[in-house]
Amino acid sequence: MGDPTEVIAYTWDADYHCVECTEAAHPGSTDWRRDDFDPADYLDSEGNEIHAVFGDAEWWESYESFPQVLYCSDCGGLIDEVL
Repeated sequence: MGDPTEVIAYTWDADYHCVECTEAAHPGSTDWRRDDFDPADYLDSEGNEIHAVFGDAEWWESYESFPQVLYCSDCGGLIDEVL
């Protein structure tokens, strides 16, 4: 299990995206620790808020075989893996 304070990805447009691709597509949306941050200011193309995925998130499917890998749906980069 990863660091529960580390953001490993974001979810938007019904998929997972790395931090870099999220910031490129939605500038400012990854700066959620700002005092004046309002998630309602950052919406995906479906009108949903962009959500952070933390290092301890259980993104994998327990009924599937392991290992399981999470890739960014934009750049294809490796985000996380469960062995």
